[in-house]
Amino acid sequence: METVMRRLLALCAFAAACGGSDSTTPATQPGLRVVNSGGPTDTAAAILGQALIVEVRDSTGALAPLGTVVRFTAINTSISALDASTFTSFVSRETDGTGRAAVLVRLGNVAGVGRVVANVPAMNLLDTVSYTILPASAARVSVLPADTLVDVGHTFKFRGGAVDQFGNTRADPVAWTVDQGAAVTPDGSFTASQVARYHVTATVTIAGTTRTASPTVSVVPSIRVAAWRSGRIVIMDLDGGNIRDLTAVADGGIGGSAQWMPDRASVIYSTDVSDRQTLYVADTNGAVRPFFSSTPPNVTHQAEPRVTPNGQWLVFAAYDTRCAFYCLYRARPDGSGAELLSSAVTGSNPVFAPSPDGSRVAFSVGAGVQIFDVGTKTISTWTLNPASSPAWAPDGSKIAVVQAGSLVLIDPNGSLIRTVPTSPRSSDARIAWLSDSRFLLARSVNGAFDLIDTENGAAIPLPFTSAIAAMSVR
Repeated sequence: METVMRRLLALCAFAAACGGSDSTTPATQPGLRVVNSGGPTDTAAAILGQALIVEVRDSTGALAPLGTVVRFTAINTSISALDASTFTSFVSRETDGTGRAAVLVRLGNVAGVGRVVANVPAMNLLDTVSYTILPASAARVSVLPADTLVDVGHTFKFRGGAVDQFGNTRADPVAWTVDQGAAVTPDGSFTASQVARYHVTATVTIAGTTRTASPTVSVVPSIRVAAWRSGRIVIMDLDGGNIRDLTAVADGGIGGSAQWMPDRASVIYSTDVSDRQTLYVADTNGAVRPFFSSTPPNVTHQAEPRVTPNGQWLVFAAYDTRCAFYCLYRARPDGSGAELLSSAVTGSNPVFAPSPDGSRVAFSVGAGVQIFDVGTKTISTWTLNPASSPAWAPDGSKIAVVQAGSLVLIDPNGSLIRTVPTSPRSSDARIAWLSDSRFLLARSVNGAFDLIDTENGAAIPLPFTSAIAAMSVR
């Protein structure tokens, strides 16, 4: 019934317009003239109560001949002939005896501007009618982004709030709440002073009913990460932004790794050169050089570099003629003083984790974790088995390992400190501690890394890291 009434109104308006001329425009003005737009403003998807009517006159000002074709094209609107039952994006009409043609207009679903273009090809005439489309009645609450990463202390603004059935945002007031440690202002601006994963609630009252949306925000430290990703060495912010590609890596089977050097302006990694795994250094501008000016005696392959937190040593794996596989080696960060630490600590794909001062090295060369003492050249009598992926905390107090899928913290003497209550970890977790010795990065079984609070197990997912095989934190 509503559609029928609108068409009757439109027909009446058309008839009235055909009976006289617009008093503000001379009747004999040549060209294409909009007699009635149908109403310049309404809500999304509304059918305007009056027809869009145009009048066509030739260059002399005379009315266009009966049957002159007028083509109507809709943009973020739709149109219909007065005697049709459907709305489309294009309608062709012919002028009547008064030189006029008309269509009904339905506004588009997207708030903003809608248009109908009228074109008279025979006279090369063109005009555009614009409409202001307002949001329709509130239907739900929608807030974007639904899940995002942001650096600690930084501010970003949520988009959305109350929306109509088409997703157009309305100006209805929004009440915001958020977990302790963060704040959201009335305009939706979020900021947090603590690293954590926050749950936000946006509440709007719609037709007397409370409606909500619940986005989440992961707040991470403002730090730079070096990463081996998809055959490249890159550096980026921990939120995935400000990425810079440094160089390509050829994986000879043990992997490229990626570790910040003590100068914090270059990254050491391993790449395959002529079938030999070799340590290289790339500065943050992408200039690369071999780590060693000349290959150490007896050494063929070099891989898995790890820089001690005090910046005095670089521990790495090397094929040596005195070893069966990769052995435990070290050198100074300038490439000098290369020495074999132990031919007994050897494996085909070892993981080494030096203590902060480099005096001890936690290692995994098989199914268990042990510690090598550099001064005495001895291996701990204890073995944590099964265990893998050791990583020594920068403060020296603990070592993180993966044991049967769990993230476990042990004392340097091998005793258990605690199991971190977090989701399952990959056995090749590639753990990287942050400088505070509280948070660490570890790969989950789904392949992506999480930022984990080792005190409570809270994990911040980093979905952009799914293609990353190893990371180092600056």
